[in-house]
Amino acid sequence: MKEIDMSARAREFAENLTKAGVPLDFTPASLAPIHSLTAAMIKKLRPANVAEGKQKRAMACLNLAAYVGEVL
Repeated sequence: MKEIDMSARAREFAENLTKAGVPLDFTPASLAPIHSLTAAMIKKLRPANVAEGKQKRAMACLNLAAYVGEVL
């Protein structure tokens, strides 16, 4: 199994969201939009019982976990 660089994943996630207008700067205050962002992603992504949906949901969870972990 390939090891994942969670710090790099968190930085990439933050950069992408900042470019999309959701500023994430690794401060505790930047966790506030994560709740609404998570709810919006769940609504947008395909269901987990669809192969594509399962994979995309897994990647979204990984990205969120990487970011939250770096902030904490």
